[in-house]
Amino acid sequence: MRLAAALWLLLLPGWAQAEAAAEPPSPACAAAQASLALGHAQSAAGSWAAARAAYLSATAESPACTEALYSLGLACRSLRLWDEAASAYERLLRLSPGFVDAYYNLGLAHANAGRWLDAIDAYRLALAGSPGFAQGHCAMAIACREAKQFDAARASAERAIELMPDYAGAWNVLGNLQVDLHDYDAALAAYQKAVALKADYANAWYNLGLVQQWFNRLPEARRAWLSATDSNPALTDAWIALAYSHRRQRHWDKARYYLEKALEGEPDSLEARRALVGVLKSQGRLAEAREQQRQLDEHARALDLAASPQAGRSSGLEDLDQMGDKDAP
Repeated sequence: MRLAAALWLLLLPGWAQAEAAAEPPSPACAAAQASLALGHAQSAAGSWAAARAAYLSATAESPACTEALYSLGLACRSLRLWDEAASAYERLLRLSPGFVDAYYNLGLAHANAGRWLDAIDAYRLALAGSPGFAQGHCAMAIACREAKQFDAARASAERAIELMPDYAGAWNVLGNLQVDLHDYDAALAAYQKAVALKADYANAWYNLGLVQQWFNRLPEARRAWLSATDSNPALTDAWIALAYSHRRQRHWDKARYYLEKALEGEPDSLEARRALVGVLKSQGRLAEAREQQRQLDEHARALDLAASPQAGRSSGLEDLDQMGDKDAP
């Protein structure tokens, strides 16, 4: 069962707001004031590459300027430069070891880079300084789950809910953990709570549909997946789940419709295109099936080329917000 999941700063409600309220400690940054001002202006405009360049200048002009390092970390996170973000926060923490927000942001950078144990260490230090931070406990739950520390993950998710009972993201995380522990009744209740709290919570609707399908409640599963696509038409997995549910019952027209919707949002989805080839063949639409197979082969070759060392493809860590399980919207 593939649960909807994600690990990027926008995915847990309140993370960005919590950071915005923080004022990093700032020693004398006199030599970097012009670069800092430029970086802040570019950040406000959403020009993160230009902001990063300005903050790099600020850190060169004043290496001990914690404001510049903190801002550089945020800019790098926005660009999904996780290693560079982690480096900025680590440099900041050597200058200001008690800065709780930096530990939290360091944990986010490690998590998005797939360094789950490092993320856990950073979150632990953040929570030691701010034990009532519900989003921090939820982030800890996600990291512990990925590290297969399921008991610790569940305890962290439950603590987040205890601190913030209306935190839909934490209920969704708890549901994912209950699935891992094969407690599907509890998972169902957790996902239902998540969507009751946040009616447009696409990932929770998708997860709810998966559990309903596990209980062989296909109409309820389809309703949940349709709610997911209503909330987020770009959620390809929900369209594919709908298509598969109809393919099982040989509802070829509906299966084809949902696969085409999936490909509208994600033309490079090999899974959706491969399934569409099969559906078209089952309908006897052989010319269309051949065309889809041609496109499938082209996309597969393009992905193979992109993955080759000659193409200079990165490790792919910057794309982990879309990989595996997504725990919040």
